[in-house]
Amino acid sequence: MSDAENGLSYPGDHCCSLYDGGNYGGDVRKFCINKSKTSGDTTWSMDDVNFRDKMSSWWCGKNVSYDFCRLKSGGSCSGDDGTSGAGNARVKDVGNNHNNAMDRLIMRHYDASKTGAVTTFRDSNC
Repeated sequence: MSDAENGLSYPGDHCCSLYDGGNYGGDVRKFCINKSKTSGDTTWSMDDVNFRDKMSSWWCGKNVSYDFCRLKSGGSCSGDDGTSGAGNARVKDVGNNHNNAMDRLIMRHYDASKTGAVTTFRDSNC
């Protein structure tokens, strides 16, 4: 079955869609950056949008880099306290360490023609 048949659509070049269910299911929140703003971070607190500790899957567009953060424990948004990436990517199951554990999203403009990116996974189930 295709993405369109499942009701799933690309979030847009400057956006990320976050889902409270695995496999892009359940409630969805869409976050977008201003496409004319090419520098600086845009940060959302999930408390402000009633989505704290709810993300189970996500899909981000080609012109954003993103940090999904778990800062409630004083974390730094890296290592076990976060997930980062850039460009069109999606994850249908964020895994046990990050499932329902995100409280902040940081996005910024990304241009693959200027800065390359590599996606690596450390979970053996990827």
